[in-house]
Amino acid sequence: MSFVKLVVRRPVTMLMIFVVLIGLGIYAVTRVPIDLFPSFNPPILSVSTSYPGAGPSEVERDVTEPLEAALSGISGVDSIRSTSAENSSQVRLSFLWGTDTTEAANDIRDRLGSIFRTGRIPRESTSSIPTSTQSSASRSSDRARRNGAGK
Repeated sequence: MSFVKLVVRRPVTMLMIFVVLIGLGIYAVTRVPIDLFPSFNPPILSVSTSYPGAGPSEVERDVTEPLEAALSGISGVDSIRSTSAENSSQVRLSFLWGTDTTEAANDIRDRLGSIFRTGRIPRESTSSIPTSTQSSASRSSDRARRNGAGK
C-alpha cells in the first residue's frame, strides 16, 4: 500500500501523527537549552544628538551632516548610517571586524569634542557619548569564558 493511499484512507491517524510531531517540536523548542550560540559583539557604535526645536531638515543640515563628515575619517569605519528626525539625530558607525571599539569610541569622543569646540554644530544641540551595540550571550558561553575555555 502506498503512502498516499494510507493518508487518504486514514485521515484521523495522519492528523494525530502530525499533532504529536508538532507537540514534540513545541516541547523541544521550549525545554531544550540553547548552548551552542557563540557570544559576539558586533563592532557598531552610535552617537545620538538632540537639537531641541529643530525640524528634520535643520537637524540633517546643522547636526547630522557635520557629524558624518567628522566621523567618517576615523580609522576602521566600514559604513555610516544616519537618521535625522525632529529634535534628534542618530549616527550609527559600523566598523571592520577586529577593530577595537574602545579605541574607536575614544576617537569618536575626541572628534565630538573638537566639533563642539569649533562651533560646527549649533550650541543648542547636545550629544551623548558613543554607545556600543551589544549582543546578549548565552549562559554556557559565559561559563566557558570564566573557566578559560573561551580563549
